[in-house]
Amino acid sequence: MEAAIVFNDFSHSAANYEYKPGYSAIVVDSLTRYVGANNVLGAVVDVGAGTGKLTRMLADRGARGIAIEPNEQMRAEGIKMSAGDSSFAWLPGTAEVTGQPTESAGWVCMAGVLQVTDAPQALSETRRILRENGFLTVMSRLEDLGNDPIHDEIEALISKRVPNLRRAPQEMRRFLTTLPSLLTSQGFGDSLYMEASQEEMVSAERFIASLRAAHDIPSQIGLERWETLIAEIGRILPTTETFPLRYRTHAWTVTKA
Repeated sequence: MEAAIVFNDFSHSAANYEYKPGYSAIVVDSLTRYVGANNVLGAVVDVGAGTGKLTRMLADRGARGIAIEPNEQMRAEGIKMSAGDSSFAWLPGTAEVTGQPTESAGWVCMAGVLQVTDAPQALSETRRILRENGFLTVMSRLEDLGNDPIHDEIEALISKRVPNLRRAPQEMRRFLTTLPSLLTSQGFGDSLYMEASQEEMVSAERFIASLRAAHDIPSQIGLERWETLIAEIGRILPTTETFPLRYRTHAWTVTKA
């Protein structure tokens, strides 16, 4: 009997997480130039690194530092996917307790992480490990609803089949509306906001695999019913070998005042 999936627990997701899309290259390129990631004073610390999607993008742009991931399965997958690249050392830890020395980081990144933490405590920990005038970037990547008919049709199907679900993307969107004031209240300054839409060409197989990385829906309806819904989603996907899907990356970058 398979263990039940828990909301916000990514233990079962590691094998399929790599099928999920990454972050906008435009946003990551712009941010690495803005913070001077190649020569920022102190380590670049990717907190809640998952399987290393953002970590590897940062490494490709010359950043060096530490990837912190609390989930053992996700961390193991990240180490495997980063094999041969020593740009980032992988360590256990959480956003609230990173285990990093005080004022050791020049840039802290949290991609899709802060909303599932004790945010004030995580931001307090970030201030502790950041050097003076160091940078914090909080980033998200969400389906570009309203601009992608495939995503819109899938969301309509899910809502029809299982109404009133607690959805992680909806919680992320609500959290993002409060993020600027949260960052200000925690003593960060000089805010820079970036946003970009991105198109990903995917196959049906890859997209279906990415759905199996979800935790929110199967935690509420069970794996068997989720697999039935995934099969129904598969039947409305385009029949071409690959097809475009649109996503949107949001990023807030602030300094330690």
